[in-house]
This record gives sequence, C-alpha cells and structure tokens, in this order.
Amino acid sequence: EYHIKIQSFKKPATIVEKRIEMPFINGKTPNFQDTLTGVNDLFKNGFFMGDAKPSNFLKTSIGTVEPIDFGLVFKRDTLEFIDDEVKKNIISDYIKGGFRYIPNEIKKEYHSCIAQLDDMLGKDSPTRKINIKTLSKAGL
Repeated sequence: EYHIKIQSFKKPATIVEKRIEMPFINGKTPNFQDTLTGVNDLFKNGFFMGDAKPSNFLKTSIGTVEPIDFGLVFKRDTLEFIDDEVKKNIISDYIKGGFRYIPNEIKKEYHSCIAQLDDMLGKDSPTRKINIKTLSKAGL
C-alpha cells in the first residue's frame, strides 16, 4: 500500500499463489540520517514502523530511501486490527532499538502509538517484563 500511495514503483508488491512478490530495488543500506528520512517518509504517508533500522531500507542510486521490510509496518488507524502477537513484536522491536531511528519531530506520535498498543495488550504486553531503565531509554 505504501509504494502504491507514493507511486514509487510501476509494479507494486502483490500476492501470487500464497507468496508475496515484490519489485527489485537496486540500492545499498542507508546510513543513520538516511534511515531517519525513510522513517519520516513512511510517517508522512500515514505509516509507522515498529522495527525501524537501516537494514529495513535501501538507498537508491538517485538518493531515495525505500522501505523493503514491511513486517512491522502499520497504520495508526488500524491498531485494533493488528494481531496481538504482531503488537508484541512491534513493541519489543521498538524498545530493543527501533526507537533510535525515529526522528525527534515524530517521536511523540510514536510513543503515543506504542502506548496504545501496550494498553491494548494489558498484562500480556512485553513492557511488563522489561526493566524501567530500558523502557526509559526508549522514551516510554
């Protein structure tokens, strides 16, 4: 849906016989700043990434930063439809390091979204098993 929304590819990812086929993207792993740009671009188009990190993006030869791993990408207005196990993965990966790649200007929205997922999971949230120092480091 992201690549269709921004019209970055002529052929979007599609499901063919129970597997996802994605267009080839020629690029290299982006640096820290480029990753922030990629996360911000996703956000501007209505998407969040729970496991933001350089290996989930490619920087193309023309300088665009393209997301390539959509496993923990979601839209804020669809939180209630996300499977609980996926919610747990989003929270865990965000706390393990995804928070480092969230631009400062959108961190408040990210923290709010993670808090909503945490509330939905209640006692089953991974935050219940993580120490305060680690949660604080992630801004939660």
